[in-house]
Amino acid sequence: MRMRLGGGLILGLLLSAAATARADTFILKSGVTYEGVATKDGDTLVIRTYDGKTIRVKEADVMGIKKDEPRNEYFERAQKIKPDDAAAHYDLGQWALGKKGLHAEALEQFKLVLAADPFHEGAGKALGYVQKDGRWVPPAASAPEPIEIGPVRPELPADQARKLAKELEKVNIPGGTDWEKSAEAMAMAERARETPEAFAAVLKAPGQRGSGNVNDAVIRAKAAAVLGLTGDRRAMQPLLDACFEDPDDRVRWAAAKALPKLEEPIALRKLVDVAVAAKYPWPTRKLASIALRRYGDKDGVERLMSELSYELAGGNFRDPKNAPRAATSGPGTDNPMGLPLDNMPTQPEDDTVIYPALSAMREVTGVSFDAGEKDMRTWREWWKKAGPDFQFKD
Repeated sequence: MRMRLGGGLILGLLLSAAATARADTFILKSGVTYEGVATKDGDTLVIRTYDGKTIRVKEADVMGIKKDEPRNEYFERAQKIKPDDAAAHYDLGQWALGKKGLHAEALEQFKLVLAADPFHEGAGKALGYVQKDGRWVPPAASAPEPIEIGPVRPELPADQARKLAKELEKVNIPGGTDWEKSAEAMAMAERARETPEAFAAVLKAPGQRGSGNVNDAVIRAKAAAVLGLTGDRRAMQPLLDACFEDPDDRVRWAAAKALPKLEEPIALRKLVDVAVAAKYPWPTRKLASIALRRYGDKDGVERLMSELSYELAGGNFRDPKNAPRAATSGPGTDNPMGLPLDNMPTQPEDDTVIYPALSAMREVTGVSFDAGEKDMRTWREWWKKAGPDFQFKD
């Protein structure tokens, strides 16, 4: 049973709680209180509470309102952010950190950042998380409950994957026809939006965890194309995996062609990371570069320019973890026998090994220079002129 409070006592509580109240507090004459924000509808207040309820009360029945402007602004801003907009969640988290009493809300925004972008360094560090395979995760000793996004589906049984593979086998797109113009393909894409994990299982190479063990590479390539048509960010990781891990060129190319259709900034950043990483062989980096070219986003070139600037300034020499040795001869060097340099065997310089970012830039832009391309000024001058009207070629 709720106790009714007298008007004088309520006003006293209203003043004493001014520094600790969590939201707008609407105090009714009956003594009932609600926390939230309100809009007027004639002589009625429509209160939207912070637990998601909508309460309608007569304005005349409200005897007091205590304002909490920072929390109200936080609430209004949070309502406008799309779940997958990592940048907006991070901005709001940063804003909340600077407001007294909103520390918990700031942390909640940073968790939403990582739900949308597990590789976001700023949010990961703000939460005190650690990196694991590039992703920011809670420390094992004090890992909080993860944020669940939707229901967790069980692993797809192999027989279901095989059934879907037979359906994909029947999908026939005439050569030269865009998949977007095929009603049959778009119908499959609609199904993929409902169960993306089923198509991901068909796409995954045989023998890998969660694979439907579909041996026909043409069918796996069709699964990649359909996932691209969905425009669903859940298709991003399966397509990235296929792009770099599938043993068949046809599947890797289909995944590279489908990936840009998702228009995911995270995918763009991942492709750049792979394209310039010295730890990957050139064929893998070339696939990432091809996918970047098909992505057709100038931001990809801008990111490559940044990586190239670092590389040409002396970074990323062969392997960034192994700097060139100071000694030029003796044990542990490229000249262990101490031979005269004139007698040393020579090999042609392999730019794909020594200059990963330069090789990626050539592949993505289709541009190379006979002279000066290892001088960053050459690339800056070219981009200054070509950038505004630059067109990607495939």
